[in-house]
Amino acid sequence: MYITFPVPPGSSCHLRRVVGRAGRNSYTEAMRELLHLTVPPAADGLTVRDFLRRFHGVSRSLLTRLKNHNGIQVNGQPRWTIDPVHTGETVVLYLHEEPSPFVLPEPVPLEIVYEDTDVLVVNKPAGVIVHPARGYRSGTLANGVARHFAERGLPAPVRPISRLDMDTSGLIAFACNPWAHEVLTGRLDRGYLAVVQGRVGPASGTVDAPIRQIPGHPVRREVHPEGQTARTHFTVRRHYAAATLMELHLETGRTHQIRVHLAHLGHPLLGDTLYGGPLDLIARQALHACSLAFAQPRTGAAVILSAPLPADFTALLGQLDPDGASD
Repeated sequence: MYITFPVPPGSSCHLRRVVGRAGRNSYTEAMRELLHLTVPPAADGLTVRDFLRRFHGVSRSLLTRLKNHNGIQVNGQPRWTIDPVHTGETVVLYLHEEPSPFVLPEPVPLEIVYEDTDVLVVNKPAGVIVHPARGYRSGTLANGVARHFAERGLPAPVRPISRLDMDTSGLIAFACNPWAHEVLTGRLDRGYLAVVQGRVGPASGTVDAPIRQIPGHPVRREVHPEGQTARTHFTVRRHYAAATLMELHLETGRTHQIRVHLAHLGHPLLGDTLYGGPLDLIARQALHACSLAFAQPRTGAAVILSAPLPADFTALLGQLDPDGASD
């Protein structure tokens, strides 16, 4: 399901000049409107700080940034975070941001699945790095997102809310502002399809096994008691003669989590040579981020997205021996 909502004119990149309240920093700079709120009766008498934190999830660090940039106004007037708010008043937050100098805009193709004021969701092909890293300074998905933001007139750094390995395909979300990034981090329901070696016995279950980086290895992870908490929920979708199609959902988001957990079960992903998977049927790990769901930060409306299987994944399924297959 591919959905693109039009970005309301001025809603995500509205700029205005905000002059500091007497006694504050004297500079004036271009600011972008972040939130436009009305105080409900339940918040009457609260301080600006408590209203923003309790009712809209604004973090302490973001409040500090807003305060330092004179970015809090109530009924058009600058306010302190300790000032009270009252029913019916309008609270508007403005924030100054600039694109990251380390992620340059580049014409990297983007398959946009969903876009609104706060969130951009892209269907990433396998073989594309999400963010610049050692050895990959350009041509990344983030470079393409930076260009898309620039074309929208959105002066913001690229903020992935979720991440995918280079050879994993599928849906990945980016925040269009720091507030959306804070609100949605850890609150995405991410679904994956995977093809693993062998026949997985249980029809469904949860892998609850901590993961750590193997000491001395630059990238590989392992299940270890001293690792970070990691939970993966799985359901068997179909058995093949010597492979299994599985659906997985992440409760946590550790690096290589699905790959490590499945290898730990004795069923590595097909094509995942780092964790012992065979390479004869597909040239990359058989893992696809097929679904993504979240609550839209401003409205609370449910956003449910899906991405079809890429061609190499479909071809893989067509090559598997159907003998003994079951739905």
